[in-house]
Amino acid sequence: MKPKGKAKRVGTSLVRPPNFMHFVYIIKCSDNSYYTGYTTNVDRRLNEHNAGSASKITRSKLPVFLVHRESYKTKSEALKREAQIKSWPRARKEELIKDRKSFLRGRISPWPKQPDMITRIGNK
Repeated sequence: MKPKGKAKRVGTSLVRPPNFMHFVYIIKCSDNSYYTGYTTNVDRRLNEHNAGSASKITRSKLPVFLVHRESYKTKSEALKREAQIKSWPRARKEELIKDRKSFLRGRISPWPKQPDMITRIGNK
């Protein structure tokens, strides 16, 4: 996902557009290991990993595939989450990836299922 708008420099500060996002991502390497990182542009960073220019760790484990990403409004939030995920054992990272894939396929509802209104009215 590419950020919309460009950052502008005002004095010595970098002012980002209001919809600018920060991402934490997990990639799976060719040796089945996981790498967790932070970026502001997931597509660009994945391409950098696969070109061998992003990380010494992933350079010898190509190709890599994106298996998870999360977005945050602030860099601080994203970096805290990255550190948290990096501290997890492999099994917990796999649970996170599996749960996210299930959610995207509609197997896990983001909220509790509500009774169907038509069924309730029809069964008075």
